[in-house]
Formats: sequence, C-alpha cells, structure tokens
Amino acid sequence: MRPESPEELIYRRFLGQISSQEMMERLRSWPYTFGRIRGYDGYERGSWDDVYRLNMKGYLRDEEYAELRAITDPMPKPPDDPMPWEKGRQPQ
Repeated sequence: MRPESPEELIYRRFLGQISSQEMMERLRSWPYTFGRIRGYDGYERGSWDDVYRLNMKGYLRDEEYAELRAITDPMPKPPDDPMPWEKGRQPQ
C-alpha cells in the first residue's frame, strides 16, 4: 500500500469520498517537498508537483490553489544540481 499523497487527497475529493473542506484542511498542513533537477536529464519529483499538476488539469479551484500556493511560496526549495556546462560544478 502506498503512503497517502496530495494527489490522492485531490482525487478523493473529486470522486466525492471526502469533502472540499477536509481536503483543504489536510493540504494546508501537508509537509510539502519540492521537485528539483538532478543531473543533466533527471527530475526528482516532490509532493508539491502533484498539487501543481492537478491544478493545471482543473482538479482544484483557483482560490484553493492560490491559498495553497501562498502557504508554500515562503517554504525553502532545494537547489537544482548544477549543469555540466556550469563553471565550478559539483554535484550534490
């Protein structure tokens, strides 16, 4: 069994299994992680990627996404790995 994710909560609300209020309460306090570029052609997804992607597909209302974005914008984001052509590159 997979651990619960923001993606699952959003889909469960869409299917009517949970209310919008319950979904938002849980998403407001979610310990979000953020994606980052890993190496030349890799991307390591974070839990915020689920919210962003499902918002783009229309599963969240604009005001829901704006509220979640306001919560996550000040959170620290991991740095991307430097690209091979960048001077002094040292993979993390």
